[in-house]
Amino acid sequence: MRKLVEFSTLDEVALKAFHPLPAAAAIPDWYRALPLADSAGCSYKKQYQHNNTRFSVKGCVPVLDYLTSGYVLRLHSDVGFTVEEVNGEEHVWWYTGDVPNFISTHNHVQCPTLIDGKKKTYIKFALPWVIKTPPGYSCLFYQPEYMFNEHFRLLPAIVDCDTYDQQVNFPCYMLKEGSFKLDAGTPLVVVLPYKRDDWDSKITLATKANPNLVIRYFERGYKKLFHSKKSFK
Repeated sequence: MRKLVEFSTLDEVALKAFHPLPAAAAIPDWYRALPLADSAGCSYKKQYQHNNTRFSVKGCVPVLDYLTSGYVLRLHSDVGFTVEEVNGEEHVWWYTGDVPNFISTHNHVQCPTLIDGKKKTYIKFALPWVIKTPPGYSCLFYQPEYMFNEHFRLLPAIVDCDTYDQQVNFPCYMLKEGSFKLDAGTPLVVVLPYKRDDWDSKITLATKANPNLVIRYFERGYKKLFHSKKSFK
């Protein structure tokens, strides 16, 4: 039976124009445009001798699973930032147009570690969504890594969304000084629901090598022999 995650909001604009998307609908443009295999016209033999594989990262099924698992929350307003260092500590100013009160800060002392040698100010995005999962399910929140964002680094976290009934805040820190703008609709965070379980660990010494020789005889063998399809709608 399929599980249901519910995203609810009081913001009608966010609901109509910037609602959460399945992650598969927010795959980066560079990845979509990338060819699956080298099209230079080389033979299989030459390709394998030169590169050991003729496939691009688009042929890596674990990367595809990462890109298409979960849901993406997007900014529901344009946001402009200016980042400067003042008296040895980084400070951030912003504007959000007509959408107030969805950005706040933590100062450096709340997470007093140097990042790239600097005292960072931490920015929090309060997106207008309450997320509800079935009993026993939490959500992992993380930045869409393959967007290769140059402006900020989101700090990942886990929230028990089956019991928590408030909006989730998403803290980040800036990566460089200067001014820049994030457009409404920019993918900000991935929401990955998962079932909570208790785990034990076991560490052993293997008694012999156990290579799976069969996979060597299949092009894209992981996909054909081991992969399980995931579905988020």
